[in-house]
Amino acid sequence: ERKTPKIPDGYGNLSDLARRLGVSRGRIVQLSKQGGLGDTAHPLKNGRYLVDIEAAVQKLRECTDPVNHGHRNKIAGLIDPPSETPTETSPVQKAVEISEMTFNSARTLKERYNAEMKKLDYEERFGKLLRDEDVQKGAFEMYRKTRDSLINIVDRISAQLAAEKKEVNIRIILETEIRNALTHIRGSFDD
Repeated sequence: ERKTPKIPDGYGNLSDLARRLGVSRGRIVQLSKQGGLGDTAHPLKNGRYLVDIEAAVQKLRECTDPVNHGHRNKIAGLIDPPSETPTETSPVQKAVEISEMTFNSARTLKERYNAEMKKLDYEERFGKLLRDEDVQKGAFEMYRKTRDSLINIVDRISAQLAAEKKEVNIRIILETEIRNALTHIRGSFDD
């Protein structure tokens, strides 16, 4: 005659956990395969699990959505927390990840993408976001105007500097012209 080992208090199987949470056993199996039960479920030799019910409930509560489709205690899908070090995924790995997605997670991904695109479009339309080409074009214009303005100083004041004998007066003339050029540049960018 075979003896069934006594289950410690507070422990049970996946069905007991499902009953405690008010969800199907299949959902608990799914969460178990995803690693959602963590170290609260201990595999037995017969393919079943011995689960610390209260610890599992607490772990799953951290990842639950209390109002999911209007049902209380409906457990939301678990999302793995981001790892400390981002890893590169190859296009093949991405394709495998996408092919293994459920319809709802693919739809969620699509909606997030669409929301991000609409946000970028909104920010671009209201001037909070600039296109890369526009920034490069603006920077080129700014540098060109700055260069031209500073180079023109030589043509404007070279005769005046040649006639000046005192070093102090030459310094004052140069500083005044450089300040005027920079003020002119700033004024042209403000327009």
